[in-house]
Amino acid sequence: MNYDLDDILIYNHELNTPSFINRWKQFGEKEKESVFRFFCYYTAFNFLYKYGNSDYEKCADNAFLQEKKYRGDRCQVCDTVYYIIGNERTFNPFTSVLNRESELVTQPVDRREDLRVTYGDCSAENIQKLFLNIYRIRCNLYHGSKEMRAWRDKAIVKEAADVLKYFIEYIVKKYDMHEE
Repeated sequence: MNYDLDDILIYNHELNTPSFINRWKQFGEKEKESVFRFFCYYTAFNFLYKYGNSDYEKCADNAFLQEKKYRGDRCQVCDTVYYIIGNERTFNPFTSVLNRESELVTQPVDRREDLRVTYGDCSAENIQKLFLNIYRIRCNLYHGSKEMRAWRDKAIVKEAADVLKYFIEYIVKKYDMHEE
């Protein structure tokens, strides 16, 4: 990852959501390796729930969160996704990014919990499960549980990066966050 440090430092002082999201999206688009693309896109996504959730800190009508009783970052990931996509079903990573054989679809990343994603189901609950799998990938990468040697690890990181990019593009379009 070759970024101009001055560029990043100057940029991080301009903590406005559209600029931040677009900037990290651009960083990701320049990356050739999927793990670095994943980090860039996740940074943009992370900004949404770390800096932008004052308007939707609690989604009382989010039945999935009510059932799972999540706390902390897992709750914020679900809140963010739920708030942005709601029940519109216009966010469809299945036809745009993933297919039936995608590793993110065929097996949950975290097998300790039922986070199996159903291909083609664009319900808020299913998309939240998809993003919880992506969150687990983030945890594995950030905390050193994965070395990216196995074919499956490489495949799920690439797919997750593609889903995050698609989500960011969706947000930019939906909220007209294009930079001028």
